[in-house]
Amino acid sequence: MSFRARKGGVEKNIPGIGNDGAEAGLLPNGNFEDGPPKSELVNGTVVAGANAIPRWETSGFVEYIESGHKQGDMLLVVPQGAHAVRLGNEASIRQRLAVTRGAYYAITFSAARTCAQAERLNVSVSPEWGVLPMQTIYGSNGWDSYAWAFKAKLDVVTLVIHNPGVEEDPACGPLIDGIAIRALYPPTLVRGNMLKNGGFEEGPYFLPNASWGVLVPPNIEDDHSPLPAWMIVSSKAVKYVDAAHFKVPQGARAVELVGGRESALVQEVRTVPGWSYRLSFAVGDAADGCEGSMVAEAYAARATVKVPYESTGKGGYKRAVLDFTAIANRTRVVFQSTFYHMKADGTLCGPLVDDASLVGLRKKPAAGRRLLRFLCSCSGGSMEFFFFVKKKEALPNQQTVEYPSFKLVIVGDSGTGKTTFVKGHLTGEFEKNIHGQCGIIMFDVTSRLTYKNVPTWHRDLCRVCENIPIVLCGNKVDVKNRQVKAKQVTFHRKKSLQYYESPALLPPEVTIDMVALQQNEAELLVAAAQPLPDDDNDLIE
Repeated sequence: MSFRARKGGVEKNIPGIGNDGAEAGLLPNGNFEDGPPKSELVNGTVVAGANAIPRWETSGFVEYIESGHKQGDMLLVVPQGAHAVRLGNEASIRQRLAVTRGAYYAITFSAARTCAQAERLNVSVSPEWGVLPMQTIYGSNGWDSYAWAFKAKLDVVTLVIHNPGVEEDPACGPLIDGIAIRALYPPTLVRGNMLKNGGFEEGPYFLPNASWGVLVPPNIEDDHSPLPAWMIVSSKAVKYVDAAHFKVPQGARAVELVGGRESALVQEVRTVPGWSYRLSFAVGDAADGCEGSMVAEAYAARATVKVPYESTGKGGYKRAVLDFTAIANRTRVVFQSTFYHMKADGTLCGPLVDDASLVGLRKKPAAGRRLLRFLCSCSGGSMEFFFFVKKKEALPNQQTVEYPSFKLVIVGDSGTGKTTFVKGHLTGEFEKNIHGQCGIIMFDVTSRLTYKNVPTWHRDLCRVCENIPIVLCGNKVDVKNRQVKAKQVTFHRKKSLQYYESPALLPPEVTIDMVALQQNEAELLVAAAQPLPDDDNDLIE
């Protein structure tokens, strides 16, 4: 459906998303099968006019690619249809849409990398925007489908997909195809379940004939999630799958944890401190050929459970339960995969999570040592506060007390390695007056954006923790594709901070042969005891 809107005195038909059952589907010419005339193509592929592609407006170096087009020795394949567009440096495509003001929408599109660079895409509907990383390829054919959500602030909005990359080859950019939209309805609580959208039935649109699912990228920095009520925390995406192409335990949708410990599925719920709760959920495989011994983990408050599952890659599931006692007014329920898994074709996969429910039992908590992890959204990323609290044994007739052994604040963009740096995955509630005694600002040397955000993190950290020693840490220096060179790191000089670099992986273990070491030391002692030769005075005139 569409309606007519005026702009500059000229009436234009603007595609709309209505409430008559047409709330989901491809955008007009969203698969780019309606191409520009040949007169608008330079050298056969480069789009010359801004409005050459019907229904779309382009800017920058945009190419109209036909399936089978050769780029050097590489053959470009379009899995759906016969055409796609490629965005070069600082290039973008845009389309105006008629929407319902105040409603929520999810954008789904397919993308493929054409170069080895760490490509990313900026998706925006003003004033909201998000950067979607494309470094990791999840699909066997090179294509992945991504989802991004927004809330409509106007009746007519402009969707923009922009390539912010700056590469030596201006034509080195991602391929875009199959752009669709779906109206999202914020889920409500149902009787007998404190989790919203626990069955994952509400989510982004699945592209027709796309058998690889939809990636929900890390969205802790975004205002809205394409998977309503859920957040994707850390650096890797999760895969949203449907019953039409996969086997799911319950209903029509489920979530596959394909990022190992680098991604987490999180929902925050209201709880009463001191009450006990029971979390139940299903763990299985999606019948996508992912075989092996899988372990899915669930966290809530102080409790954790690891659920082993032997996958044959042909479908199936088992149910699991986690009982925990709330320690705050809000508790985060977290799902993760313990291990990384790959299919025979080399693509990432993992355990399936579905049909999650939470009910209250109202039992008293047990005392003991605990690790609290406070996680909040702040200035476009995540800020984590770790408190290690241990129980001190009391003397007779005295009250047992608990005191913190130390406090550490770690801040930095999502995906820079904070969670791996500190092994703690239990959740709690953010407390502003943390009185941290030291701080680490961490950024990823393979991502320029994380270093650009360091000044913001320094400002936020100084606001909540005044006059504390702060160290700047560049993480993942052992990764080959380093984007932030050592000479480009200058912020620590301006703020008089210590700067250190750390690898993403633990250093290799070195075994020292003590027998050989003692033998070498003995040889050095013998050599040191040898007399020096006499000077040959005959050679001196």
